[in-house]
Amino acid sequence: MFKQSTWGFVFVVGLLAGCGDERTPGPGTDGGNSDSGMGVDLGRPVDMGRPVDMARADMADVDMTDVDMGAVMDGGSEDLGIAMDGGRSDGGLESTVEACMDGIDNDGDRYIDCNDFNCCSLVTCGVGTSCNRADGGARDGGSRDGAISCLSDEMLCSGVCVKTDIDTANCGACGNPCETGEACVDGTCGALSCTGDLTACGSACVDTDSDPANCGGCGNTCTVTDMCASGACVTACPSPNTLCSITVESSTVTMCVNTATNAANCGACNTPCRADQVCDGGMCECASGRMDCSGACVDATTDSANCGGCGDACGAGQNCVDSMCVCGTDEMLCGDVCVNTQSSHDNCGGCGDACSPTESCGSGTCTSICAGMPGTTACGTECVNTATDNANCGGCGVTCGSNATCSSSRCVPTNDTRTNAIPLNLATHPAEQTYTGSNVNADADGNSSCLCDNIHGVWYSFTVATGGEVVYFDTFGSGFDTSLSLRNSTGGFITDSGSNHVCNDDADCTASGEIDVESQLARSLSAGTYYVVVDGCSTGTFTLHVQHFPRSLSSYVYDTALTGSGNTSTYLIGSSASVAECTGVGDSGEDARWFLTCSASATQTFSLCGTDGGSWTQGGGTYSFDPELYIYSAQNASTVQCNDDGGSGCGATDNAASTYGPRLRAVTAGRGLNVVYVDERNNTSGLTYTLHYSVSR
Repeated sequence: MFKQSTWGFVFVVGLLAGCGDERTPGPGTDGGNSDSGMGVDLGRPVDMGRPVDMARADMADVDMTDVDMGAVMDGGSEDLGIAMDGGRSDGGLESTVEACMDGIDNDGDRYIDCNDFNCCSLVTCGVGTSCNRADGGARDGGSRDGAISCLSDEMLCSGVCVKTDIDTANCGACGNPCETGEACVDGTCGALSCTGDLTACGSACVDTDSDPANCGGCGNTCTVTDMCASGACVTACPSPNTLCSITVESSTVTMCVNTATNAANCGACNTPCRADQVCDGGMCECASGRMDCSGACVDATTDSANCGGCGDACGAGQNCVDSMCVCGTDEMLCGDVCVNTQSSHDNCGGCGDACSPTESCGSGTCTSICAGMPGTTACGTECVNTATDNANCGGCGVTCGSNATCSSSRCVPTNDTRTNAIPLNLATHPAEQTYTGSNVNADADGNSSCLCDNIHGVWYSFTVATGGEVVYFDTFGSGFDTSLSLRNSTGGFITDSGSNHVCNDDADCTASGEIDVESQLARSLSAGTYYVVVDGCSTGTFTLHVQHFPRSLSSYVYDTALTGSGNTSTYLIGSSASVAECTGVGDSGEDARWFLTCSASATQTFSLCGTDGGSWTQGGGTYSFDPELYIYSAQNASTVQCNDDGGSGCGATDNAASTYGPRLRAVTAGRGLNVVYVDERNNTSGLTYTLHYSVSR
């Protein structure tokens, strides 16, 4: 009987859900958007917390007397897992069906299978499981799909939670039934006494006007498709409703719905609308105020992708308000883009009012990015101090070179002072070194006797390791009239024997009548620290060439340079320090004399031959001496010319034998510093000679 009554309840709900579309704010309404206009006002509410044993039920606990067909029956604070109000989807009822015994919460009510009230009439729960009751419509808890959890005033009897104070089958204790015609009151069986309009049927008081199990009289049971109204069994699904069977997996639920308005059965059973649609007149359509755009119901008054109509999208930064694309607060539509004219660099204060690259926009006004930063200038997007910034020295984009720093808005050479002199490493660079520099914006550094010297000098430092070494400098290839001067370790001028400054303004390397703007300077120095200063008659970029003849390359080096033509006589002493590359031998000490050239094309003559003006002695009648000549280039750090036997006219002055002396006639050497050696092949020392020379620059 309980199962039959429950089915009757489901059909009543289906019937009520499918009737009409009138909204009746009577008692028991569920707050949805569209109730059917029919419902059950339970008056004296059904206490579903007390299990109703329809075989032996105490109907005194069930007040079925007041049936208000204008109210809504929603089962309490939760729906039954199916949208059953027959109207449009109102969001208050669940729209899915619980598939019983599948182990899944299909309808989202947090209860599964035998713990779900919606399954109670569809499946038989085994011992140890429980179908949650509904007391006033609210779920009463209990564990899910497992052990039964009874309320504090209940007792578990044969797998079912019962209230032994009123249960006629378990009155006062499990398994203690009352006799037929008795009722259980406060746990004691007693004579059944019905009040009001209730009638005693068996062990329960029932309302024969509405009880489908006792409709019009005890034992008069309505069919599962009927309901009891005014004591008569009537159809549960009157026109215009339709009885629909909804199957979910293995479970089937039969519902009475109005296919004209039911979104799950729109126009026909099992014909659902989209989730964003409603059913109106048996047709799925968008709710009032919405339109269907590419299969979605949208509000064209607020949808930025469909503003005022499908596909009418708003531009970047725009919002759809009342079907119009508008910009946000403090924004303006410039072209098709919303911009904040209070801060937009390109639209500052208004569309198209762009600030300059050195300005920023604030409060709709262009101001310098360097405002509030005194002493700075805007260069691009940076604020810089042009008085000290190497990348913007004296103005934006004015870059100081690698050997310059910005001072007082000028690119000043870093070696403008002696204390910041750039070092020249003579020890590890025997061949020529080349340096590029500038004396632009350099300061003057003392007075010099050289013409045009002391305008804007820059400093280089170097160290001579051994006395007698020769250092050489030139500015060939520079872009202005340069000068060179040598300074001592304290920065003072080095002087010659005539107290003249050791300096040079013009190298005298140009052709006659041409202006000589290049400088050339060489000096044999004692050991110590020195400086060379590059200056000139003007300023610009220069090229400094540095050459060095180490003292270790010869046993004896003369202090002064060979210039012009002449003869010099002496003799060799000491042990060998250098070997001529043309012979591979050199037993005696060498005499080394240095000279300067302007270019590698200049020709030189050096000879010990008598016919050239030179001489040499073979010595002692033993024919023991055999002299040789060779030229060393400091530019290349190698021997460039060599001769052992000069041929006819080169015999020894004290012997007529066929042994010949050396001759280098009209030969070339490298640009800059060169050294001619007089050497001897056979003996350690003692060769007497006269060297004839003719030096061409």
